[in-house]
Amino acid sequence: MTPVQKIALLTMAMSFITPQTLSAQEQPGASNLPPEPAAVIYARELAKLGGAARYCKLDSILVEEYMTKAEAQIAITANDQYEKVVARITFKDSLMVESSKKPTKDCAKIELMLKQALRSASF
Repeated sequence: MTPVQKIALLTMAMSFITPQTLSAQEQPGASNLPPEPAAVIYARELAKLGGAARYCKLDSILVEEYMTKAEAQIAITANDQYEKVVARITFKDSLMVESSKKPTKDCAKIELMLKQALRSASF
């Protein structure tokens, strides 16, 4: 069977599948995944401030201190080793995204929030 014939056959097969033939779980947008662990949600939230601080090019020592404390808080929040790894990866990914876009608050406010977070015992 040639590649063109394979594509034609696949196209014909897919034309018989309609949204009505899919069960609720198979429909696009339906989530079969378990809820996100708290450590992953927390990691994403911590990355917002860290990313904003990086975007604003705040003092690198303050930003690195925040990152270290944030990763420690994520480790404490995680229930097991797997959750800890997933949360750290989420933190780093979210940090990259957040540091590449303009924050909703101005940089002076971000700096104040960063310093307040560093002063608190836990975020």
